[in-house]
Amino acid sequence: MSTISLNLQEFKKKFGSEEQCLDYIYYLRWENGFRCPRCQCDKKWNIKKYKYKCRNCKYQTTVTAGTMFHNTRVPLSYWFLAIWYFTTSEGRFTAKELEEIIGVGSSRTAQNIMRKLKNSMIRLEQKRLYEMTTQDKLQGLVEVGQEFVIIPSHGGVKIAIAVEVDKSKIGRIRMNVVRDKYSSNFNHFIEDNVDFYSMVVFYEKRTGWLKSERYYEGNQATTNYISYVRKIMPKFSRWLSMKERNILSQFPLPDILKGFCIEFNSNKYKVAKTSFYELLHSTVKPLPEQLKNERSS
Repeated sequence: MSTISLNLQEFKKKFGSEEQCLDYIYYLRWENGFRCPRCQCDKKWNIKKYKYKCRNCKYQTTVTAGTMFHNTRVPLSYWFLAIWYFTTSEGRFTAKELEEIIGVGSSRTAQNIMRKLKNSMIRLEQKRLYEMTTQDKLQGLVEVGQEFVIIPSHGGVKIAIAVEVDKSKIGRIRMNVVRDKYSSNFNHFIEDNVDFYSMVVFYEKRTGWLKSERYYEGNQATTNYISYVRKIMPKFSRWLSMKERNILSQFPLPDILKGFCIEFNSNKYKVAKTSFYELLHSTVKPLPEQLKNERSS
């Protein structure tokens, strides 16, 4: 069911009633059939409409239990309308304007809805950005090398660096701790972070030469190349200098390096606009424990 291109009139036809909204939440939560939130059993008794009891562990749940809509006193059609306006306008309105748009009749309720939608969008964008900056492998021309760096509270350490070269500019990067360039640890770093079909260029610090390979098949040496690995080091040193020593001491080295990579990559990539479906889907997933305890609107 696509909702990305719905105009307001079409939207109200699809989600104008409480029953239509509940049916869609059920579809998002259990597209492949009911699953007990506690034991994952797929057998249930229908206690009443939208309320179920697991046949295995006897756990009772509802369509909205554990979601942002759990125990809300605001009609779901109002929530859906708020999400539609929030995504089509990218959140560019005030709580007072939202109160008038959906007609909740309370500024406090409108503020709570705004706060929860903003938090959901932030979590969703952070998740997408994290996946883009840390999980997608580097592609195209990728320079790899290693450098020795002193990290406050951790001392000197040798790190591996991989830099995605995007039109002669630095693209995404990856960093991690390594033992030795020729050890399996370094090879694993490349395999974990660089796409198999990338053109990998190895930077040799001692000679200033580079050996280019199409992932270990054939090689040639060249000196007509500017090292992107070396360009990263001053940026990393400046980033470290802005962090307090006692904070750095609380994290293991791989997490410190990953933190720098996430911040560096985040500044280069803009997360795509969030659609109505994406934001709504994020609101019906079970929330973190601290959010379950939030006061419902």
